Amino acid sequence: MAAHKRKILIADDNGSLRMVLQAALSDSYDVTAVGDGKAMANELRINKYDLCISDLNLPCQTATRALRVTETAIIGKHQIDGFGVPTLIVTGMSEEDEEYKMARRMVNVIDVLSKPVDLFMLRRRVAEILKTGDVAEKSAPVALPVPEPGRILIADDDPDVRKLLASVLEQRGFQTRACANLSETFRLCKETAFDCILLDYVFEDGTAEEFLARVRSEDVSAPPILVISGFADALTPERFHAYPLVKGIIAKPFDFAKLIFAIRPYMPGETKVVAPSQTFSAAASQVCAHVVAPEAYDRQAVLEQVFGDEAMVAELQHSFLEDWPGMQKDLRKAVECRDGEAIEFMAHKINSSLTFFRAREASMAAKELERIGRTRSYEELDRRFTKLMDQMQRLEEAFTQDGVRS
Repeated sequence: MAAHKRKILIADDNGSLRMVLQAALSDSYDVTAVGDGKAMANELRINKYDLCISDLNLPCQTATRALRVTETAIIGKHQIDGFGVPTLIVTGMSEEDEEYKMARRMVNVIDVLSKPVDLFMLRRRVAEILKTGDVAEKSAPVALPVPEPGRILIADDDPDVRKLLASVLEQRGFQTRACANLSETFRLCKETAFDCILLDYVFEDGTAEEFLARVRSEDVSAPPILVISGFADALTPERFHAYPLVKGIIAKPFDFAKLIFAIRPYMPGETKVVAPSQTFSAAASQVCAHVVAPEAYDRQAVLEQVFGDEAMVAELQHSFLEDWPGMQKDLRKAVECRDGEAIEFMAHKINSSLTFFRAREASMAAKELERIGRTRSYEELDRRFTKLMDQMQRLEEAFTQDGVRS
């Protein structure tokens, strides 16, 4: 008989993030999502969950408060609050915030992850937690598959580059192997199965094109290849038109978010972004299509978070545009009344959504309003509010150009 799916509770006041987390986890788990601390506490009281994933700064009551009042345990002479469900905190707070420190001290908080969320690593972390049953697990855990780590060959004659790439990729959960010349790269390619090769363009014993020609002439089975080069501007996709193994060109110095985004399609179980059979030009078109107003938000970073799912991005944009008029009205009222608590709360709520969209300028404006609300220092309040409204208008225009209608 098939095992029941493990149950996960997601608590976050950011509707877009709840939607993304549900989409990322619901294929493997039974996921319930709520938007405030009271609903979170009620769910934990009424239903049994195997894991809770929660923001810290929730409306109605904080996550730490919800966890404390949910369940207690007596261990020796000590009463421990919130001992129940294992919890993974996902927050934009810094390590200096008292709520952050309090969460770290709670016995059932397994880890605290920073926003914006890396969904690839989150899924891996969730699988690890539920497979081992780290906290308060009374029964034998259901064995859930941990995603197989991707295997990447790093071919570069610069030892510092090899070391840097291996460090970054291994931190992301990938397995790496490195080599310093084309002869060794060819040998390893014949002897070992890799999911992707990061191939420098120029070596002492040849170029990437010479390597590709040898692979083709000797009919060697090679994985998808991403060419890396400090002269990437001079390397056009047409240069590699005869070599369909080449899926992209990555510039040095590296933008690691873009590097990971380019690698993931070829990793085990991560084929939603670009199918390996696509040519580089087709892949580039899919990734870069409809990129507008880059100063308003970072669309490629948003795509990277949802594994290239264009429909998901459009849905998140539409959801945000539906919620924005209400948030704007509440913030405007708080500004007019000089209600510091309401300003702080609404600015934080708006910024939570902006963080997901990597809307840097608007996010900075929202953070400044949040600071004003917290300090109750209103000298620049109207000017900062106007700046946020201007940035939000630019973001709305960018979403509209992307094909989203409010």
